Amino acid sequence: MQRPMNCRTGTRYMQRPMNCALMLLVSLPILLAFAVPSARTAKAQTAPTIAASTFDTDDEGWTVIGDAQGGSPVPDYIASGGNPGGYISATDDNQGPTWYWSAPPKFLGNVSGAYKQTLTFDLKQSAVDSQLNFPDVILSGAGLSLGFDTSHNPGVEWTAYTIALDEAVSGWVNLRTNASASREEMIVVLASLSDLRIRGEYRAGRDTGGLDNVVLSGGHLLSGGHLLPRVYLPLIAR
Repeated sequence: MQRPMNCRTGTRYMQRPMNCALMLLVSLPILLAFAVPSARTAKAQTAPTIAASTFDTDDEGWTVIGDAQGGSPVPDYIASGGNPGGYISATDDNQGPTWYWSAPPKFLGNVSGAYKQTLTFDLKQSAVDSQLNFPDVILSGAGLSLGFDTSHNPGVEWTAYTIALDEAVSGWVNLRTNASASREEMIVVLASLSDLRIRGEYRAGRDTGGLDNVVLSGGHLLSGGHLLPRVYLPLIAR
């Protein structure tokens, strides 16, 4: 029986380095075949985070748009009572249009990696009578605005939301035409997102709303409407 090749220093095969080089070339594809799927599986388990606000120390640059806070864009920062920790709050002035939370710059720009991923957040309101119906999430960019209407309004306790950033999910509409959002519209808006709003007012009358734990999840960026491929390099033990 032929003995296995030994390429350690001092062996007879190391005196013929070409043999060892050939053995490495033959075995490397086999190693890659096992290493790459493992890396792909690990990557697929959890989508990376594009941006997040947990309001542990301040309002993180979030502002208020519309009829709240006496016309000031600055929300109230509450250091405790969030889900958990701190959160931001705003009070309706009951004098004008519905008010929204507006995201800071870290959630904006080219966030096309969020396509078919999720936007998650927690909301609460001070009362649940006399409820209003308006778009709950608004994404704007490239001259387009897409709105999403959730299936339920928040309660007086923290209510968690997970919004799929996918036109195939019922609820996304072009706010100008009121038609269902298309794949092209969703991609274009996410690739040049200039405004992300989450509704804060749900009641016809004076109320207070709270926001916590906003997370925009996503993967690799889009180019020309196509996902850019990821390259996985196996770890080689020394």
